Amino acid sequence: ERIIRRALENNTITFNLQPQYDISHRLRGFEALARLKDEDGTMISPGEFIPVAEKTGLVDQIDSRVFELAVEFVSRVMNETLSNITMCVNVSVRHLMKNNFIEEVRNMLEKYGVPAHFIEIEITESIMIDSTDKARNTISELKAMGIKIAIDDFGTGYSSLSYLNNLPSDILKIDKSFIDVMNNTESNKQYVSMIVSIGHILNLKVISEGVESDDQVDTLKEIGCDYIQGFVWGRPMPAENAMLLVLKDN
Repeated sequence: ERIIRRALENNTITFNLQPQYDISHRLRGFEALARLKDEDGTMISPGEFIPVAEKTGLVDQIDSRVFELAVEFVSRVMNETLSNITMCVNVSVRHLMKNNFIEEVRNMLEKYGVPAHFIEIEITESIMIDSTDKARNTISELKAMGIKIAIDDFGTGYSSLSYLNNLPSDILKIDKSFIDVMNNTESNKQYVSMIVSIGHILNLKVISEGVESDDQVDTLKEIGCDYIQGFVWGRPMPAENAMLLVLKDN
């Protein structure tokens, strides 16, 4: 907690960008991932600092910092290339529920001159169970602005199809845990195929996270997944490397 507070005070929260590709290996965009260093420069795992940030109520400040870095990057892409990338940023339920959240998002886009359609906000599926009308209204406002909505980690919790059908969203993200075992048995493969089908029936695009091997790519192509994110085609990278990737793809 002390390290997180100091990083927020000194504005030293950073980010990496993990590329997302369509199934034909064309760059779709990036997911912005928070990064934190210890005082000696050692990287601290997000699996370690994010739960602490959530428990201590600091996660919304981390969200805000990464969101600004991500929007600033999109602004650079707009100014330096002709690419029409999508920038995916994570937002905690706590942050989403803040009264000034919509105003914060709108102000950030205006500050950097970034149109809303470049941005995709990622929320966990738990909001479908825990959310109030306020959360759904906020998501609807984001959609009305032109921002895309992604549902993260679908299938890992207590998802209800009725919730999913009623939540205005664009993207369904399949959790890495399903991709890891997808090719172990036919039933595992069919489970992932079912999630892809559900997404398509609801007019959503589907991204598989944590794709790490060519045989996983082959299976995802076979079952009709739309997008891929994972080490097989791209690890999280600094913004400078991400810009080079955009320029190469442009």
